[in-house]
Amino acid sequence: MTRTADWILSALLRMVVAVTPRRLLGSLSWHVGQFVCRWQDAAPDLRKNTWFERFLLSAAAHPWRFLAAAAVLWACIAASLLALAKTCYLPLKAWGQSDLLTYFGTAWSVQATVVALVYPLVVSFVTLLLQRRATAKVALTAYLLETGVKPSGASSFALLLLMTLQYIVLSWMSIQQVQALMVANVAWLAVNLFLTGWFLARTAQYLQDERRVQTLLWLTQCITLPREVRSHAMGLLLQNAQKQGWVPATDLSDESSRPKVLLFPMGEGHPVMHLHFSTPKELRDVHFKLLR
Repeated sequence: MTRTADWILSALLRMVVAVTPRRLLGSLSWHVGQFVCRWQDAAPDLRKNTWFERFLLSAAAHPWRFLAAAAVLWACIAASLLALAKTCYLPLKAWGQSDLLTYFGTAWSVQATVVALVYPLVVSFVTLLLQRRATAKVALTAYLLETGVKPSGASSFALLLLMTLQYIVLSWMSIQQVQALMVANVAWLAVNLFLTGWFLARTAQYLQDERRVQTLLWLTQCITLPREVRSHAMGLLLQNAQKQGWVPATDLSDESSRPKVLLFPMGEGHPVMHLHFSTPKELRDVHFKLLR
């Protein structure tokens, strides 16, 4: 019983920490992010990502979070329409069952065509175009990141799967529910078509030699270099956390029972406790305010 309670409490703590903004926790990742932003602002010659490029890069780095956010937004649209239909007039009963099936099938066909034809054919063509070059791997990585093919393709496939599941249970749903889901589906489909258009436009530009050179320069300045600066700054800022005041200074002469935090390079000292994990673990972040 005690182990179960400890597991539940630790799971709840992980969930709270996961959803809490890193700025409120004083996390090391937030301090590193601020350091990288100041470094980029001090180097005006470096190209900076636009907000949409940052959005696509974040969605590519965390595709499951992106899909979860899209699903939550889709559910909110459908639920808000059903709630408004009960409080005010919305023409959710205007269409008949046959019309709904026609519009549903049209939206499903458009999304299925995009998923089955656009992404596989275009990506395969670009891969064949780049495979004979010496920098084929780097060029393909830059192409996938710049065009946003990972989040846009994942979003299109997720909507296609969701609409397929809706079609299976369509006969058990009321016309109001189907209409609300259709509006949410069309809204998500519009976003997917916009992302697909962005993907095709960037692909057409990438076929030009000058654009490929600019893309490789973008990959170096906006992704690789900040990532290297971030990785090196992570250890430096952690070692100087007490000097910065993020972690309380430790007085070794203090004989009280208060916890003491000592920071030193990993190569120094001797381990006093050994923990064995079934899978490899990596220290990714430190929440300084939880140590106070």
